[in-house]
Amino acid sequence: MVVVVIVTAIILFLLILLGYNAFVSYKWHKNNLGEQYKSEAEHFYWCFIYYNPNDPRLFKPRGGEYTLNFTRPTAIIATTLLVGGYILAVIYL
Repeated sequence: MVVVVIVTAIILFLLILLGYNAFVSYKWHKNNLGEQYKSEAEHFYWCFIYYNPNDPRLFKPRGGEYTLNFTRPTAIIATTLLVGGYILAVIYL
C-alpha cells in the first residue's frame, strides 16, 4: 500500500513537472522569436551540465536527447532525489 502511494506521488510529480516545463518553454519561445542568442556552448559546463539563468525551461533539447537546466531549483531537487535514491538502493539492497 505504501509503495502504491509513493509511486503515485512520483508519477504526479513528474507529470506536473513536464506540464510546467512545456508551458514555460512555449511561453519563452513565443516571446523570444527572432532574437540572437548566445552560443549554446557558453552555457554548457563539462559538456553535459546546462546552466543558463535566462532560459526558463527545465529540460533543454540537445540533439536527440534532453539535459536539465541547473539554474532551476527543480532540476537540483530531482537530481538529488535520483542520486540519493540510487545510493540508498545500492546500500540497502
